[in-house]
Amino acid sequence: MLFVVLSTLFLIVNGNEFDAFKTQHRGKVDLSSMKTCYVYDGTIKNVDSDNEEKGYKCEVSVSVWTEDEKQAKDYCESKFPYYIIGAKSGETTSCTFQMNVLCLEDYWQIHGRCYKVSDSKLTWTEAVDYCQMDQKALKQKMAVYYSDRLSMFLEDMIGINDAWVHVPNLKDYFSNGEDNAGVYVQDSAFKYDVRSGSIIMDDLNSKHQVICEYTAPMEMAEMFYIANIYSEIYPIRVYMDGAVIPSSNFMTVNQNGLVSIKDQSNYKGRAEKFDTDNFSEVCGSIGSILNVESFPMTAVAEEFEDVKDIINDQRYYLTNAFKNDGCSETNYKQQNQDGKDFQIFKPNELGKYKNGYCHTHSLIIHKSGRYPTKAATRAPILCTLHTFNWKFGDCPAGPSWVDEVVRVQRPDRVFCHYIANSMIVTHPQAVEICTEKSFGAALSGIDSVEEFEQVTSKAVPNYPPGTSKHDDGRSSLRGGYTKHIGDHYWLGGVSPCEVDCNNNGKQYGNSWNSNVATNTTFLNTPPYGSSYEHKGGVISFRKDMTAFHNHHIDEYEYTFFICGKSANLVRAERKKSGLKSTR
Repeated sequence: MLFVVLSTLFLIVNGNEFDAFKTQHRGKVDLSSMKTCYVYDGTIKNVDSDNEEKGYKCEVSVSVWTEDEKQAKDYCESKFPYYIIGAKSGETTSCTFQMNVLCLEDYWQIHGRCYKVSDSKLTWTEAVDYCQMDQKALKQKMAVYYSDRLSMFLEDMIGINDAWVHVPNLKDYFSNGEDNAGVYVQDSAFKYDVRSGSIIMDDLNSKHQVICEYTAPMEMAEMFYIANIYSEIYPIRVYMDGAVIPSSNFMTVNQNGLVSIKDQSNYKGRAEKFDTDNFSEVCGSIGSILNVESFPMTAVAEEFEDVKDIINDQRYYLTNAFKNDGCSETNYKQQNQDGKDFQIFKPNELGKYKNGYCHTHSLIIHKSGRYPTKAATRAPILCTLHTFNWKFGDCPAGPSWVDEVVRVQRPDRVFCHYIANSMIVTHPQAVEICTEKSFGAALSGIDSVEEFEQVTSKAVPNYPPGTSKHDDGRSSLRGGYTKHIGDHYWLGGVSPCEVDCNNNGKQYGNSWNSNVATNTTFLNTPPYGSSYEHKGGVISFRKDMTAFHNHHIDEYEYTFFICGKSANLVRAERKKSGLKSTR
């Protein structure tokens, strides 16, 4: 337990004049940066007059003599908790500092982190909980007193009386120091101790304010700054929504298993299993060096379109997509750090479900496109620093034949079902309708009982004119042609199972095409399906049964149908990963 003693050099601003200054620069920098620049009679300008995305700088002059530029820069760094991009010595010292990130209005920015002191007084345990629960989405925590230099900048904060902080190692201050509990005291703790930043101890059950901190989300200006600083070490390229950094070493996808599957013709009954966890480790290491969060680039079309123009003409790069069994590009999986599962290829991009990709397990990108390739392919990976979040938006509007659209929030993606309640077609016709280029869907799939119930609640058969429904489940079509329909709907499943057919040694009978669903285990064992011995069967369901039906096409030549595809990807915000704490 300890106290850290701070001096009282608070930044005070003139209300009316500062309001005018704030109005002039609103939206450029955060409030604490404005106050710092204003108090020192500084001027806020663009870092690059031709590119606003590179951020803003403040130019100030301080009545302090410095001998040379090194001394001037040392002084500026001790005075302003920002990137110092210019310093001039003389009778007055000129400092230019760059303000790249934004803190919320009631926080104070210090070296890319945002600090706030509480009004209430709390015990140590209460203080820890308070910081974690307040601004939970920003991963806020109790402020870390990582260096005595921090006190030079905390003294500019208004409102600190005595406040809890976290000190990484008390033994740096006391031979009997234990744990990490500490308290800042605004003024000197004792009349004989007037040093700024002096440390004494206190009891864990005493009540004090608490200083909380969070890491400011990254902005484009930060991207450009990092790219400039590290460009001689890493070939960082900045694009519209972030930056990419290629790994220096060549990688391959990681094989983590070999399992038995039913596909004898393509895989001879055994298939390798892969992952790209090793890609995340490499990008994480690169990010640690740069003090930022870094992740492997995804393979989604939206992200590829953003970066393709800055990719080297002669180079191929691996993405973090991979494929296990299955023979279509649509069988590729996307493994993301936030758990999202994106459809990498849409059915209308491919034309056919099976197209000769059984033994391609990696996915590479080049300026010219995205390409499946062998698991043994060695190439650098692209690591990304994003300033936005991908999120799933609304379901795209469907064609005129669509009677109902059901938007389902799955754990890892948002999926859209387009239900044809008034149209009876053959299975090949349904495939063609769903994959029509302007629509870009596929026959749909279902991942859970909750999703099943949502879809079936909107599946209300409306037999078209000229069709007669009989009690035995048959329906007479125009011209007296009689076939089974029985309120069935075509889905995008196939039997025997082709993709993800083995789960901890358990074999499944059916699987989903085109990545329309990923839970092969759902309703895939008796009594929820029948006739798994069928060869070349297709999957449908009937709304009065919680089951998938597996049958030959000629048994139910005509049925209703449901198309499906992921909701559109949109950018949620221009912030994603922040500067990392190195403490």
